[in-house]
Amino acid sequence: MPNISYCPCCGYDFRNKNWQKEINKHMERYDQRTQQMLKRIVKSSAEYTKIFPKDVYMFLQGISVVDKRSVVEGGRTFLRKKSYHTKGLNYCKYIMINLEKNEDEIRERLQKSIGGRSVELK
Repeated sequence: MPNISYCPCCGYDFRNKNWQKEINKHMERYDQRTQQMLKRIVKSSAEYTKIFPKDVYMFLQGISVVDKRSVVEGGRTFLRKKSYHTKGLNYCKYIMINLEKNEDEIRERLQKSIGGRSVELK
């Protein structure tokens, strides 16, 4: 099997990249508190698994399509549960993606748990 150095889906070329520069570009999107939280996520995952700069870049690239609120809530969930830290950055990425994808279902379940009142949640 050949070693592919580009994404077969979008055609992005991964060869000869300055990963730290690419990471900094992605981190500039977020405010200071979110940047600190993302750094804590990377540090907590690095305690259990070996993480390279390319892995951090792929993590940030994956969550670039997620809105900021889902990134913050997913990051809090990941940091709160110590058992999640061993699963790595991909697990955290999918927590954030699924929070955004299932936002309506989460809102409906929360409204039912409040007592069925139609309360506008922000």
